[in-house]
Amino acid sequence: MFQPVFVRSLMPNEREGLALSARSINREEAARAQLILLSAEGKTAAEISQQVGSHPSNVKKWIRRFNEL
Repeated sequence: MFQPVFVRSLMPNEREGLALSARSINREEAARAQLILLSAEGKTAAEISQQVGSHPSNVKKWIRRFNEL
């Protein structure tokens, strides 16, 4: 059985920075920030992938990378 991957708890300043990045004109940066914010809301990688148009494995990759910070 697969273990869901979620982002760690966000600090207030991280959430603010991600909200700004989610509005970036750089589409990749905006999508990555948005997927982190969606994960913080409790959305699964499958749900996020449908919303941002990315493969679930890519969503999990970016969540894991963010969690390593």
